[in-house]
Amino acid sequence: MSTSAKTLHGLLTIVSEHPNQKEKWLNVFSNHFGYSSPTANADVILHLSKLFSRIEEDIDGMPVDGGEKRHIENFLTPFRFFKTFSHLHLDVAQARSHFLKAEHLQGLLNLHFALMGFVRSMDLPPDAKELARKFDVIQRDIIDAALPDALKRILVKRTSQMRTILDHFQVFGLEDLKDELDGLVGAIVVAKRDRSIPDKLLNKLVVLATAALGVLTVLEAGTEKVVLIANNSQELLGVIEEFQNSSDEASVDENGS
Repeated sequence: MSTSAKTLHGLLTIVSEHPNQKEKWLNVFSNHFGYSSPTANADVILHLSKLFSRIEEDIDGMPVDGGEKRHIENFLTPFRFFKTFSHLHLDVAQARSHFLKAEHLQGLLNLHFALMGFVRSMDLPPDAKELARKFDVIQRDIIDAALPDALKRILVKRTSQMRTILDHFQVFGLEDLKDELDGLVGAIVVAKRDRSIPDKLLNKLVVLATAALGVLTVLEAGTEKVVLIANNSQELLGVIEEFQNSSDEASVDENGS
């Protein structure tokens, strides 16, 4: 069973145990997430800030008295800079002497055990990791395809982000998955309308987006709050139907009927 605090503990442990102690701690995170853009470190601190806020929300929802809640909140004190954007310049060794001290990491585990009885993070279905791998693989097809430069850039970015979110879902969460999938589907729908993408590649993207939509549906089923499927996802269903109709027509032609 995982919690938001356990997720943060796992991430910070990766940084603390990094073999190159002179590496900037934010760079370790960027590499872990597979980020390489000029905004990589800014993206990382944004995700950490959102994860920190999620932990605060989980603590706030605990049915304990004010004194005990304040005691539990103290475990987060060393990491409050995630919301003030300080300590961003530190390397791993410096981070270990500031917020990555052993007692601070142990505090996150203590917080995890306190939260376990009340809240826990959602778990992805077993096939989500394989889907993440497929999003990684299709990036090579996109790069090699004859596509308009703008479309190629956005498809590479969207599929890369889908892979990252599925690989590190406990960091990103349901809303980020929904938003990124919505963006990917929007790009697919526009490419289909503009006829700017080969059918074979388009079909692969539709299959992956449909599988991701299935993951989202499974996750929604385990929550009381339903994340509404956006209009773009409804249009994706239309694209799927067109492919099915085209396949049926091709089958009829081959059979001579």
